[in-house]
Amino acid sequence: MQITFRKLQLIPLFLLSLHTNTFATTQNAPVFPFKLDSWIYIGGHPLNYLIYANTNGLKREGNIISVWAMRTQYANTQYTLIPSIKGLSSKSYENIDCENSRIRWETLTIYSDIMGRGTPIESYTTPINWQRIVPSTDAEIFYNFFCDKNRAWWK
Repeated sequence: MQITFRKLQLIPLFLLSLHTNTFATTQNAPVFPFKLDSWIYIGGHPLNYLIYANTNGLKREGNIISVWAMRTQYANTQYTLIPSIKGLSSKSYENIDCENSRIRWETLTIYSDIMGRGTPIESYTTPINWQRIVPSTDAEIFYNFFCDKNRAWWK
């Protein structure tokens, strides 16, 4: 299968706030039958998808956190980050601006299987513009988790 590359600027701006979420803590994280390595559960919607982040690759420059994120389908629904593209998971490199309450993707790849496995279906390699943090969205999950000044990367 051939991967289609697109510029992220072509993605509508509402996609960063596409999903509303039920906030959860790591104590409520589902257990998967395979190793997650350095991926940690940070939230999601328990009837649709889960969000993980790789804190081993986390970078902080001033008030901006850069981190790899993974969203994966959960239950019997097909994950749709972008309405016209069907996939079961995605991996993205995201920047969270903790001072100005905004977020953006630098890269995004959508996969045919859960947990970033399977065939890459779509890949976006051009960063999108900064988007404000909208309440009850993935962006707010990232902001609340990574901008918490009590976390190790702020010390």
